[in-house]
Amino acid sequence: MICFLKCHELKSTFNNQMIDDILNQLQKCESEEGKNPILDDATALSDYYVKLKNDVVQLTQKNNELTDRLEALKAGGVVSSEVDVNQLKQQVIDLYREKDEKNKNIDQLKEQIQKYEGKKASLEQDFQALQDENAHLNKTVAELGEKRTDLELKLDRLNKELDETTEQFQKRTIEVEQLRNANDEYRKKIKESTNFIREAEKNNAVHPLTQFILKTDAHAGAITGIQYGQDYDSFYTVGDDKKLIQWALPSVTEKQNITLASIPNSLRITHDFLRAALPCKDHKIYLFDLTTGRSLTTLSSHNDECSDCQWISKNQLISASKDRTVKIFDINKGSCMSTISTITAVYSICATNSPTVFAVGCNDGAIKLVDTREKKIIAKIEKIHSKQITSLIPSTAKDRIYSLGMDGCVCETSIDGRVRIRQLSHPSLVVKNHFAKLSASPCGGFVAAGSDDGTVLLFDMNQENKVYENKHHNKPVLCSAFAVNMLITADTNHTLAYWT
Repeated sequence: MICFLKCHELKSTFNNQMIDDILNQLQKCESEEGKNPILDDATALSDYYVKLKNDVVQLTQKNNELTDRLEALKAGGVVSSEVDVNQLKQQVIDLYREKDEKNKNIDQLKEQIQKYEGKKASLEQDFQALQDENAHLNKTVAELGEKRTDLELKLDRLNKELDETTEQFQKRTIEVEQLRNANDEYRKKIKESTNFIREAEKNNAVHPLTQFILKTDAHAGAITGIQYGQDYDSFYTVGDDKKLIQWALPSVTEKQNITLASIPNSLRITHDFLRAALPCKDHKIYLFDLTTGRSLTTLSSHNDECSDCQWISKNQLISASKDRTVKIFDINKGSCMSTISTITAVYSICATNSPTVFAVGCNDGAIKLVDTREKKIIAKIEKIHSKQITSLIPSTAKDRIYSLGMDGCVCETSIDGRVRIRQLSHPSLVVKNHFAKLSASPCGGFVAAGSDDGTVLLFDMNQENKVYENKHHNKPVLCSAFAVNMLITADTNHTLAYWT
């Protein structure tokens, strides 16, 4: 009976369900993770466990047989079987010993199972970490795929833009080539026109305007500028009395009288005869609307007298000053765009055959060429005059410049050749006023210069050393203006003289 109880205790002590659960979990891990060395060990343990289980069953059967035999012996009262009983006892003791060994083996199995459970938990954590990392990598791959798609779309768009730009560049290249050819043709026509004008100047039968008509008083002081109006049906004058006056022709009656803020040194009217610019002694340039007589704006940037100016366009103006600078103004903004140093004082500006290049007459007798696009002096033509240049005017073709200097000479200078062509002088020509001005006839055949003794000298540009003298002023003549059939001259004594 005791042997039966011990065997039953051996059977109940071992937790069959726990071993089965562990085996099932390990088999599940094998299906999820592939071949696992821990599962191999667990399988070996399971086999060993089955063997032990079978041994327990066999021992239980033997125990039952021995118990039955013991009960039968006790019931029969046979004493002679003491040896068999002792033998049975010894077998029971052996069974107990074997049981103890089996229990030890089972304990060792439990320890190994717990050890493998710990390893399993660690592997599960590692597996979960790998799954998380795999998910992160999949997300990164997806993001990179989206970026790649975006970059491919962007690349396609850039390739398309590049193709369009290349096509536009090819079109522009063709247009530039066409413009270059057109420009060459234009230059050819300009050259032909220039030659025609020069030939016309030489062959023009216009007579010098030396016939005196009358004198009129125009201002309360010196007259510093004259310019004809549109269609020569009127003319404008400015003077020391701070007045801008428009005179009707042929009646020589006053049409418009505008009061100025300062004494003007010059008068420049736009080609459409709508606006006038007046550089003044107070360092400013005043702009007026000639149709209404109203002030448009005032340009302030010079530090000394403004001596002269020219219209670059309807929105830009270039000015000269005694402060040794030339300035470019934005008319719409009323501000200076650029300042160019001329080293010496400048008293006159005139246009050239290039719309962006202007010539300035300097205090040292040189002519400097200013490029309004590059905003710098691009050339200096020296030794034109030995003293200050007071006035510059362009020839009809604008390829030459006529200049008046305080050395008493009129010079003709080539713009393209950068050289003085000829120098004209006359004993009666004496220039003492810094703002004495030249004028030229519309055909370009004559240039008028006023002298300090009141004489107006007409230089025939087609005949060498041919000079005509008009004498009807008693004071220095400062300025003049040509029409086809009339010459107007003005002096410092507010007098205008008319010649045909």
